Amino acid sequence: MENKTAKKIIACVLAAGGTAAACAAVNCYIRKLTEAKLKKMDAARSATYRWRYGDVSYVATGRGSPLLLIHDTETGGSRLEWEQCIRSLSKRYRVYAPDLPGYGRSAKPGLSYSAYLYCSFINDFIRDVAGGAVYAAGSGRGAAFAAMARSLEPQLYKKMILLAPNGFAPPSRLRKFFGRLLSLPLLGETVYNAMSARARMKSDGRYLMAHAGGAAARHAVAAEYDGSLDADAERAVQKIDIPLHNLREKTHLTSPDGFCALCASFF
Repeated sequence: MENKTAKKIIACVLAAGGTAAACAAVNCYIRKLTEAKLKKMDAARSATYRWRYGDVSYVATGRGSPLLLIHDTETGGSRLEWEQCIRSLSKRYRVYAPDLPGYGRSAKPGLSYSAYLYCSFINDFIRDVAGGAVYAAGSGRGAAFAAMARSLEPQLYKKMILLAPNGFAPPSRLRKFFGRLLSLPLLGETVYNAMSARARMKSDGRYLMAHAGGAAARHAVAAEYDGSLDADAERAVQKIDIPLHNLREKTHLTSPDGFCALCASFF
């Protein structure tokens, strides 16, 4: 009886070990494949901001009044969200488009990501990189962060365009569980790789940005799921007393030319 029990335990341990080894091998393959593709991407225009919680990759281009573009925090989010607008906008403005900490080519440390962390980053970036008050446009949760950041340091903002600001949506128990699952070392990376597979991403660029940084890419997304990035965007928007366009759609994606025309007429 004891021998049978011991054999079952050994079999279970071996099966678990084999599964773990297979997951680790797949995760390693995805990391290496992504790294190889990222090296081929043109990063000549990018610069680095040495922020206190890690290096932040950003693009600064054009001449004119400073315009800050803040991307959404969906899986695979990065400054590439604005790529159809940057060239046109840079003809009129000095455009700054960072990859938020934990996204794109920026550092992805295992921090306690929160709405306040991102608000602090945005204001630090404006002071240290843009060097003064800016026009600002934000997308999705990036718009919510911009509105909250402005409430903390209003002197840093001239005018704002908010595109579908998404700030407060209490996560369900399932989302909280999923967020905690993503935080686990091996299993979390495996689940993240499955949810950010190429078939689920809207473009090759989004896929690559979702996997840049390897296993660390999941940390900010885990915070998105477990509710750590929730922000009372509606209240922050109501307090904005500078010229504001608050739109329900991400027009920079559906109509890049229309968004650029809006910036030209509003800023």
